[in-house]
Amino acid sequence: MAAGRLRRATCPEQGGFTMPSKGQRVRFLYRGSFPDGRTFDDCKGEPHEIVLGRRQVMKALEEALAAMEPGEERVLELSPAEAYGAYDESALQRVPTYRIPNGENLPVGQMVAWKTPRSAEPVPATVVSVENQVATLDFNHPLAGKDLVYWVKLIDVVPEAGNPTA
Repeated sequence: MAAGRLRRATCPEQGGFTMPSKGQRVRFLYRGSFPDGRTFDDCKGEPHEIVLGRRQVMKALEEALAAMEPGEERVLELSPAEAYGAYDESALQRVPTYRIPNGENLPVGQMVAWKTPRSAEPVPATVVSVENQVATLDFNHPLAGKDLVYWVKLIDVVPEAGNPTA
């Protein structure tokens, strides 16, 4: 696999199964954790469904799913570049609290939606600090700059209407 390092894989015999391809719906289970084992995201047994090729999940995860057969499990060890990118100090912005709804009472760590000069729509940011009527907002993804481990299990490729073999 090109993206991420594959740590282990299991695959039951599927006999003649064709790998999922772009445009097909797939259902999978996943758990995201840090290398030390702390979990940051877990589907809790509820299958997640995406259409391959629509960039609904990170590229490394989508590439892994496209190369799997139903029932197969993989553990992906992803570098920051393969996951949410490097942490970018320039993504910190200082904003006067009067420009943010309820800005004086923002708790550190809270996520807010803020429209930046480069965005047409509000984008999520994390409140890093609030001092002297100025809030520092971090527009990095909360997992930027971190090594991540994903366990993923492909449940099935969802058949298209009228095509029971998809």
